[in-house]
Amino acid sequence: PGSEATGEAMRLAVEVLDDIGDGWAEADQHVVAVPAEIASGSMLSGESLQSSIDRGRDWFHGKIANCVGCHGPAGAGAVATLDYDDWTKNYSTRLGLTPTDRVAMRPLIRAGALPPRASDPRNLQLGVFRGGDSFETLYRRISQGIAGTPMPGVEITREATPTSLSWEQAADLIHYVRSLRHSITSTATTGHSP
Repeated sequence: PGSEATGEAMRLAVEVLDDIGDGWAEADQHVVAVPAEIASGSMLSGESLQSSIDRGRDWFHGKIANCVGCHGPAGAGAVATLDYDDWTKNYSTRLGLTPTDRVAMRPLIRAGALPPRASDPRNLQLGVFRGGDSFETLYRRISQGIAGTPMPGVEITREATPTSLSWEQAADLIHYVRSLRHSITSTATTGHSP
């Protein structure tokens, strides 16, 4: 039974890797356009920018985006999660295993499968964002989610709905997220968190 399960795991691994490779090969055909109204929001400064950041804090903590659910109230990624990256879940659940079952996972790891990797939320205060910190990149991360992780996308529409953020709200959220990268410095110098 052990070698049969290992053979099945290797077949699944090749299938998953093929899917990933195909996705990368076709990625330029699926670039998400950033609405001009959102991109123009990156030009705010002074009081207008601060007002946008303040509104963005509400969306960060709100029910629609619910960024706080994983990244924590100050964006420090301090929320404990028990989730794993999608690639680990993909091969393990297809075999009827859970990533936390170390004994069942051991033969797969010995055969070359990557060990289960806990998916920890990013500490946004560090200012190191997946893909960069440009307005357009953060829009794409928020609207599309991050493949391979539990981070879902948030629906963004021209006008807000009960289940989506408007373009303006998304721009506010991006300003707030970008402002978090300064939290460590301001907390160290003032003793206050954002």
